Amino acid sequence: MLRRSTPREKPTRLKHAGWKFPKTGRRSTPRWPATWVYVHSSARVESKKKHVSNLQAGKPNYRGASPRERNVRMRGDVAIVNGVSEMHVENAGKEQHFTNRYLAVYAKIADRWQMTAWQSTKVPDA
Repeated sequence: MLRRSTPREKPTRLKHAGWKFPKTGRRSTPRWPATWVYVHSSARVESKKKHVSNLQAGKPNYRGASPRERNVRMRGDVAIVNGVSEMHVENAGKEQHFTNRYLAVYAKIADRWQMTAWQSTKVPDA
């Protein structure tokens, strides 16, 4: 089943939380499973522990993300989400604006949807 949603619409049965980044220092343990993996658009791979540590240190500081498109495919207790997002990030004192294509995988764990993986690819400037 393929489900398309607009940036303002929440996909049926799944709240896509990929756009909400924890505030630095306020939320030390996001509700990601321990095996969660984050692959940055630069190809850097982080575990949950490393990613949370970097977020708390403000490396990078996610200023905002604006999804432009989102597709959700449900496979039982797994949801595969891919789309495009405009990103605003501060990294090493430099403001960056870029477009990402992303893949997020969610699994229903203990009767709750949890993101288990994120991978993004920076779209080259035209």
